[in-house]
Amino acid sequence: MCIRDSFHSLMLERIFRLISVHAPESETKNWVLIGFQGANPETDIRGSGMFGVLQVQFFAEKYEALMKRCFAMSIDEVQKFPLVVLLFSHTAFAAEALREGRLTSMCNKAKSVINVMNLFYVATFSRLMERWQKEKLTIVDWDRVSKENVKYCKENPNKVISELSKLIAEKCL
Repeated sequence: MCIRDSFHSLMLERIFRLISVHAPESETKNWVLIGFQGANPETDIRGSGMFGVLQVQFFAEKYEALMKRCFAMSIDEVQKFPLVVLLFSHTAFAAEALREGRLTSMCNKAKSVINVMNLFYVATFSRLMERWQKEKLTIVDWDRVSKENVKYCKENPNKVISELSKLIAEKCL
């Protein structure tokens, strides 16, 4: 095994531990439980690459209570969805917003691309999860609701990030 593979494996193991800490004790290492599509999590990271893995880790470490809420919804019998796969799709969305210049002024003001990208990533996914919970959505709703969320967030990146701060303050997350 090469060092790169070993590093990726360690990162994936870390994500599993961060998210699955909220899983029922009876669950063993089950990648599908946290939202991968199969037994080999490495196949799901192709679209977002290592950046996707790092963003999921950032979310799980810095916003643990929020991740716990997302994980609970993802394993709910009615509202369930593949959490990590959907988080990876938000990495692609955040990168797209950056490429389109929608985050440029915030990055310049913060003097950091990565900090803004990570906040935008968490904020957009959190906004979607708030709606998911409020409207009792299911995976059938994903495409429609995700597209609506992407459109709103791209048009209002500053507002979306400030909504994250309000959400955390209101719900003591």
